[in-house]
Amino acid sequence: MTGATGATGATGATGATGATGATGATGATGATGATGAGGGGGMMATVPESLALLTNRDGIAGPWNSPTRPGVPMPRALTGNDPANLKYWGPDIRASIFMDELRDGVSTAYVGGYAEVQTPSGVLARIKRPEQAVFAAQMDLINSYAALRPDRVGEILTQMGAPTTFFSSIAFLHMERTPKTLELLGLALSFASVIELPLKHMIAALRPVSYSAQIQPVIPTPRHGALPSGHATEAFIFATVLDALLSASGEASFADASWRDQMYRQATRIAVNRTVAGVHFPIDSIAGGMLGRSLGSFVVARCKGGSGSANGFEMTADVPVTVDFDQARLLATTSGTVDDGFPVHGLTDISVTAGDTLAWLWGQALDEWNDM
Repeated sequence: MTGATGATGATGATGATGATGATGATGATGATGATGAGGGGGMMATVPESLALLTNRDGIAGPWNSPTRPGVPMPRALTGNDPANLKYWGPDIRASIFMDELRDGVSTAYVGGYAEVQTPSGVLARIKRPEQAVFAAQMDLINSYAALRPDRVGEILTQMGAPTTFFSSIAFLHMERTPKTLELLGLALSFASVIELPLKHMIAALRPVSYSAQIQPVIPTPRHGALPSGHATEAFIFATVLDALLSASGEASFADASWRDQMYRQATRIAVNRTVAGVHFPIDSIAGGMLGRSLGSFVVARCKGGSGSANGFEMTADVPVTVDFDQARLLATTSGTVDDGFPVHGLTDISVTAGDTLAWLWGQALDEWNDM
């Protein structure tokens, strides 16, 4: 994926969220600020503006008068990690604060042949690098998916960036209407990006184009490992967090299962389109989809008040796996279950404690969906 656009500066319809493309990794992300570029009020001073301000002051300031009032502090005492101070900072600054709290104690490591996502409460995700035979067994599937390229190429090209536009066609996301929701979702996308890249590096899985001269992808093949799919990870973390937010709003309309269904259908289509494009195996997207769900549950648990839990998973594929990406089987994977023939199963849920600044962001985003 390519970095995301800023949410206000150069938005694209609903641009995902920040201006800084988190790691240049796969997709999504931007560092979750809701404004496009820095500076006061989102504006960048130009040389002509600065020169104009220089002469303007000379013309209107008049003789210097010593200040007659003492310095007045900001309305709140700026001490500690008080979430009430967050409203004073720009979204790009808040993004760094949120990410610092979200990633506290979270790391990636390669342990016993598994690429892991580790948290203070336990392992959130474990992915074992599949044997080459697993990938080879899926080449026929990729070849079959190529028949969909004429119908999907427009989607494929648009989905090279953040998935915000596509989810906005389901839930009404807009910078002027849901700015804090976009901050929250941008944070989730950035979090997915900084976790998935080390896992890709550890697993070091080749792309389909390395297996056959006939694959001929319709977009440039990314320069990082294939598994887990970054697009699938980011689409499913987006769907997971947005689904939880709408469900928590208490709005009766969002209680209808069609909202959840459409969001996960959208995440699935984004994931599958990467196989249609010729740059991912279905098993890449299976791993990415499960990773996105787990990371999404972790983000939600860290944001909601009190203590919650996150859904862990493990993927082990030691034998050729010809199974295709399957949304229903992926969503049905829960703690302790093993679905024969599907290469993932749930790990024991881990406990997660909410963060102070993250709870503020969640509350602000939730308010945007109350009384819709």
